[in-house]
Amino acid sequence: MLISSKDDPPSHIEDLFDELEGGKAFQEVSAQMTATDAGWLARFIREKCEKEREQCGEEIERDLKVSTFEQHYLAQPLTTVIAPMPAARRP
Repeated sequence: MLISSKDDPPSHIEDLFDELEGGKAFQEVSAQMTATDAGWLARFIREKCEKEREQCGEEIERDLKVSTFEQHYLAQPLTTVIAPMPAARRP
């Protein structure tokens, strides 16, 4: 059976992943897998890694933007960021 990129994995594939992530030995988990399950599990892990890598990249980008903002604006004295108000004129 060929796995199409349009197909969703069978419901038990995430359970297999959870067992592995929980520390269960690969030999134990793989003993209950078919070759098709192994293919689905590999695809599931690959896609999960891609999503996490993208999320990490986005998080780093956000952190850099915040850090740049802080360095530029918050490291300066407040008077350089906000112009002083002119003295009130009296009639």
